[in-house]
Amino acid sequence: MRNAAVTGIRRIGALTLMLCAASAGAFPVTWTLSGTTFNDGGTASGAFVYDADTDTFSSWSVTVAGGDTATFPPLTYDAGTSISRYDTFNPTLVGAQFIVSASMRQLRLPGVVPLSDAGGTVALNLASGFQGECYNCAPYRPFSAGSLVGTAAPAITSAAAATFRAGQAGTFAVTATGAPLPTLAETGALPAGVTFVDNGNGSATLAGTPGPGTAGTYPVTITASNGIAPDATQNFVLTVSAPLVVTQAPMLGMYGTVALGLALLSAAMLALRRRRGLR
Repeated sequence: MRNAAVTGIRRIGALTLMLCAASAGAFPVTWTLSGTTFNDGGTASGAFVYDADTDTFSSWSVTVAGGDTATFPPLTYDAGTSISRYDTFNPTLVGAQFIVSASMRQLRLPGVVPLSDAGGTVALNLASGFQGECYNCAPYRPFSAGSLVGTAAPAITSAAAATFRAGQAGTFAVTATGAPLPTLAETGALPAGVTFVDNGNGSATLAGTPGPGTAGTYPVTITASNGIAPDATQNFVLTVSAPLVVTQAPMLGMYGTVALGLALLSAAMLALRRRRGLR
């Protein structure tokens, strides 16, 4: 096991500090350790935030305790004592790492699949030779069970306003992020003919044909919820513009049509005479 761990360290090369806040517009997920135990009876607990979009950690603290405390005294891996990285080269073999720089005591949390913005429950890859805790990297204790549970509070990402026209079909897509995917709901009065439907995939559709006399503004509230506090709310305004006014040309009637035909014929004959040099 020591050779495997040392090989793993060589493969990933120099450890790069990757602890920083998520960038604006990114979608970080909080990963909480669940039922995580070592083969000596020790446990690991805590959580960290990982943003797969920017490949960065933030707000992390993981504590190990119990088991062979003579070899592995209780310790908390956090930003004050450790550096962190996520090995995207082979994340299911190495995965997340929390390393105490002074002693090179190391904790590695590879999942059976790479961590992503989708969140959910990811079991630790117990078959990986690069999981567990070690000292540079022996002695060593592997995990015997455990998983990472990824969650993220909802956020509404679509615009807060849309415009429909009375008498014409309109549609607007409401989108949100979160782990698990949030459900979307609307409160407030919509114009007759327009409905709000949650699509069950983190999006909703505002659509319909506003009826006659519905021109105006309709302020409503859109809420995204997935069981992770806080819910996301958005003050949304639907504007319905007045219908297009179509002006029809006046009807000439039978006599008007005859008169128009005679006028056109007279103009054509006059043009022909001029071409022939006649007056």
